[in-house]
Amino acid sequence: MDAPFPVPQSLFSVPIPSLPSPIPFSTQITGCPTFISHSQFLLCPFPVPPFPVSSVPPVSPQSPQSPQYPQCPCSRRLLIEELEARIALMPLLQAESDRRTLRMLRENLEEEAKIMRGVPGWKVGESRFHTDRWVPPTPEELYFLRPPAELDREKFGLQNYV
Repeated sequence: MDAPFPVPQSLFSVPIPSLPSPIPFSTQITGCPTFISHSQFLLCPFPVPPFPVSSVPPVSPQSPQSPQYPQCPCSRRLLIEELEARIALMPLLQAESDRRTLRMLRENLEEEAKIMRGVPGWKVGESRFHTDRWVPPTPEELYFLRPPAELDREKFGLQNYV
């Protein structure tokens, strides 16, 4: 069943009027692919020169006298493609993170039950907070029964010495 209005296949087929381009879109240009990957982006039919288009080199890139670099229509499409991919993958990445958190909480509850089984009146898994809402656990709560190196890797894993 056809829709009563035209439905674009993706964001690539929708021109954005707020960003006028002096060069027509790649769907109107022969040789430029509709979907541009990283390897095809390097072979763009509209290469951006490595210098500003002027006779005098600018003093600094931020100076108001320096002309803007010409924009390739393929770079805009590459940004849109990467944004669509990130939006599509975000629920999967969030679900993996939630599974990892729940698995660690279950392991902590099992270990807490072993450690505190001789303590009278202790309820395993009782919340410290007086609310029924979900409170995301801190890294210290998740890693308190694990080696300290795992907590350090979780908190500072992507930082390197500069």
